[in-house]
Amino acid sequence: MRISRGMSAFSRPLSGTYVTIGNFDGVHRGHQLILDSLVEEARAHRAESVVITFDPPPARVLGKAHTPQITTLEDKEALIAERGIDHFICWPFTLELARMPREDFVEKILVEHLNPAGIFVGYDFCFGKDRAGNVDYLKDVFEPRGCRVRRFDALVSADEPEEAPSDSEATVRTAIISSSRIRGLLSAGKVRGAARLLGRNYHLGGRVGHGDARGRRIGFPTANLDTPNELIPALGVYACVVEIAGARWPSVTNIGRRPTFDGGATRIETHLIGFDGDLYGEFIRLYFVRRIRGERRFPNVAALQTQIAEDIRRAMLIAGESACNDALCGGGGRR
Repeated sequence: MRISRGMSAFSRPLSGTYVTIGNFDGVHRGHQLILDSLVEEARAHRAESVVITFDPPPARVLGKAHTPQITTLEDKEALIAERGIDHFICWPFTLELARMPREDFVEKILVEHLNPAGIFVGYDFCFGKDRAGNVDYLKDVFEPRGCRVRRFDALVSADEPEEAPSDSEATVRTAIISSSRIRGLLSAGKVRGAARLLGRNYHLGGRVGHGDARGRRIGFPTANLDTPNELIPALGVYACVVEIAGARWPSVTNIGRRPTFDGGATRIETHLIGFDGDLYGEFIRLYFVRRIRGERRFPNVAALQTQIAEDIRRAMLIAGESACNDALCGGGGRR
């Protein structure tokens, strides 16, 4: 996949392309349907597939509330590359672009640079000044030119058991698969439900930094993750899988402020079960499989040690259920 910021890296305009446009935060199952359909259609016509996305996120440039991104830009690139896309164009989002009339967006970006034979977009796609451009407008402009415009309906998914009501006779709720729904699940610690919508386990990537070595002193050494990811799951203890240079280890991860030791800043600390080695400075990926419990304060270190041993036992049982296989843990990051 060829990656560029805007069209500056292209020595000549593309032509006859199949294009999709959007934020694609999370590259969830709804996004994957669009991407896979785009690639299939492009290959059937021996054409190139193109993804256009924006950085920074438009909402931030427009001064709206800060929304943490599910994926880093690097992870987004990797996840989209896995779908077989030919070109990934990350367009710098500016106020000037936000104020561009829909007519100019179509002519100066889509027609001039890509001359599309097909445009595939999601159910809520809008563009241009005041979000005046939509699917109907694209059809009016492009279909007379022989370009196919396809609008994808939203995918709907039922709640995972961790989200469903406890009453066995209650109706299982369904809702649209969306980035905002996934953010809500992760913010509530419902990592299994998020994985169902993402089509893979949520992960954080980053380097192992130095902590205060308290975990080692109480018999459970931990790796302290420094991550550029913005969206951190809710405070609590999780069964995870850690990937290091292609090797995977079951782990117990605590996201919290260590209330037993008088608290502090939120840290992401993971204990790799059965691992013996020095991880300082190593790049790791931490895949979340299931939340074991919330964070709580213990009366003493001995009580904490007993609970950690129980957390490890539960994490091993969860790992034995193969909740993080190759399909779920695959993809979404490069060193």
